[in-house]
Amino acid sequence: MSLPGIKALSFDTGGTLLDWHTGFREAFAQAGRRHGIDRDWGQIANRFRRQSLDMMLDLGADGPPEYNFDEAHALSLKILLR
Repeated sequence: MSLPGIKALSFDTGGTLLDWHTGFREAFAQAGRRHGIDRDWGQIANRFRRQSLDMMLDLGADGPPEYNFDEAHALSLKILLR
């Protein structure tokens, strides 16, 4: 590989530089405390994130995307809360 042939560098920072897990886990735990609910918030945060990512796979492959990543998070939260 030669450097002149490189047109772009990209990095996956979702989980390495960006700590999404702590934020989601703590937000779920805080809501749970307000409502007297105790669960494995870390496991729930993982399910939430996995479901959100699954909703983004192949999105737009057959036409314009119906939603963005923020909306996928909102849809995932509704499903999780059921």
